[in-house]
Amino acid sequence: MYVRLDGDRIAEATFWAGGCLSTMACGDMLTTMARGKTLAEAAAITPEEVIAALDGLPLNSHHCAELSVETLREAIAGRMG
Repeated sequence: MYVRLDGDRIAEATFWAGGCLSTMACGDMLTTMARGKTLAEAAAITPEEVIAALDGLPLNSHHCAELSVETLREAIAGRMG
């Protein structure tokens, strides 16, 4: 995941992934959810919020939301220093 800032807000968030449809859906939804938020607000997004925003995921795909959120948090940590 990559984040571009405008001041203290995420102006753009993108991702590159190879994986299943659930992985792609979670990455897409999470980058959409992160745009316009501060780094702290985006880091506070939970896997459960991503799943809810997608109107659910199969139980065996919940790890995709967890991995997406963890990856965004790592990208944010990289931007914070």
